[in-house]
Amino acid sequence: MDMIDTTVPAAVLAILLSVADTVLAQRKRRKNSRRARA
Repeated sequence: MDMIDTTVPAAVLAILLSVADTVLAQRKRRKNSRRARA
């Protein structure tokens, strides 16, 4: 059970981090594109 308890949260955190990185990247790209267009 210890292995499951440690691996599951790690996987969830990894997924959340990846999602957050993609969202931040999209926001930065959108802002940069808007500034470039303006």
